[in-house]
Amino acid sequence: MDRMPDITIPEVENNAIDDSFEVPAELIDDVIVDVAPASDDSSDEDIPEPVIDKHLDNKEIFKAKKGVSLAVNKIKKPKRVMTEEHKERLKKGRETALANRRAKALAKKAPLKEPEPEPEIIQYKEIELPVNSGLTEERVLDLVSRASQKSLEDYEMLRKKRKIEKARANKEEAERIEIRKTIQRATTTGINPNNPWGNCY
Repeated sequence: MDRMPDITIPEVENNAIDDSFEVPAELIDDVIVDVAPASDDSSDEDIPEPVIDKHLDNKEIFKAKKGVSLAVNKIKKPKRVMTEEHKERLKKGRETALANRRAKALAKKAPLKEPEPEPEIIQYKEIELPVNSGLTEERVLDLVSRASQKSLEDYEMLRKKRKIEKARANKEEAERIEIRKTIQRATTTGINPNNPWGNCY
């Protein structure tokens, strides 16, 4: 099945090139050889050999042009001088800060807030109805009982009204949840997206 040709390489003895090999005359005619004629003048004498000085100084390499200085002039910024007004403000600020620190230190040393006095118990006095008012004791008791009964009924009606509103709101919320679940069941494939093996079984 091999389609490669068999190639045999002749062995060379001692891996040396044979100087006795001669090029056939047929091949020599085809080859053009450019050989420069030897000149009597040696051009090697005209080119001077470079002189390498191993001890070069950076100043010699980076010489500045005449009249130009390589020194860097550092410019000093003038020292900031405070004005008298600024000094007065600083002095005033130091004084207020010292006063604040002393006040805080005194506040820390002072005991915590004194306990507040207990509120006084208010004693209600019995009110005696004037005799001339025309109200009898039975009539006053009847008016008080009616007023308390009316306030209790009003509160009970308000409580029942709130209860009805809350029941209606809960019913509407339950209906909304049921509708959402129905829509979700209709739109999803039934595979839990959080379960990577949900579609395997």
